[in-house]
Amino acid sequence: QSLDSLELEYDSSRTVKFEYAYPVFNKEENNQYRVFLKGQDSDTSEWTNNSFREYTNLSENDYTFYIQARDTNGNASDFISFNFSILPPWYRTVYAYTLYLFTLLFGFWSFGKYQAKKSLEKADNERRAGELEEAKKIQQSMLPKTYPKIKSYDVSAGLVTSTEIGGDYYDFFEKDETLYAVCGDATGHGTASGMMVSIIKSALNGLPALSTNKVLYELNNIVKKIDLGTLKMSLNICEANKNKITLSSAAMPPVYLYNSISKKTEEILIRGLPLGGLKNETFDIQKRDFKKGDVLVMLSDGLPEAENNNGELYDYDRVLSLITKNSKRSSEEIRDKLISEVDRWLDGGIPDDDVTIVVIKKNT
Repeated sequence: QSLDSLELEYDSSRTVKFEYAYPVFNKEENNQYRVFLKGQDSDTSEWTNNSFREYTNLSENDYTFYIQARDTNGNASDFISFNFSILPPWYRTVYAYTLYLFTLLFGFWSFGKYQAKKSLEKADNERRAGELEEAKKIQQSMLPKTYPKIKSYDVSAGLVTSTEIGGDYYDFFEKDETLYAVCGDATGHGTASGMMVSIIKSALNGLPALSTNKVLYELNNIVKKIDLGTLKMSLNICEANKNKITLSSAAMPPVYLYNSISKKTEEILIRGLPLGGLKNETFDIQKRDFKKGDVLVMLSDGLPEAENNNGELYDYDRVLSLITKNSKRSSEEIRDKLISEVDRWLDGGIPDDDVTIVVIKKNT
């Protein structure tokens, strides 16, 4: 006959011990037993007087334990059996495999989504790189290819581009013996700022000879009329004629003027709104002597507001000191010193904003 079955939890030992007795009491100590565990043993054991049998390290499976007894006279009983099962560990159950399946499917889905995202990011990065390259070409095309060749002035300029092409711009215009120099910074990055620069350059080429504040007045109304939304343009403009310079500014950093007689550098800050701010906005004007050995420097905020690895800004005082220190050099050398200072301050890194520098030195 068969006894009821039993289910056992899977544990580290997986040990099952059977103890049994044969109810024949004539010389009970001579009773013998033989057993067979279906699912584990390959054959029935030999007859023995042991009244127990222990199995260890049983794997998860269904088992049937068979036992037969015989008395001292050799009379054998029928086999009786006991069914039991050792359940699989939780990580090998149907529920676990179902969880594994869903986890695998989720993994495939997540990986597919990740790959799709990476593909989109790659496409977006390629698009942005293309736009930045196009913006850089536009920016470079707006800059003068040569510097003015006026005997009285030694002129140089330079632009260090940031990770995202900005709207920095410089230019020169000659009318008779008068030199006009501009240094500007359009808000935003990429093609939008490039469009603003192209508008300013075209307008400057079309304007007649006007005072610096009148030039800014006309440019402001042109930009305001076109209505580029939040896009604005900051601009410094300098008119150099004989031994005088005239300056006006639309929301640009200070202009620096080194005086070769006093051997000091003046920081000239002219307040004003950016171009495209308010219609019919007026702009202030500043005039200074500009004699032999004097140096004028216009620049964007890229250098003074450059932040090094310690989170420290370069600041305007360092700009002033650097100009004073290198005032005896040519305009090109002064420009190169300012540009190399960007690299030194950022420890070879790329600035967060464009750095634009215009240097004019009076020769005679």
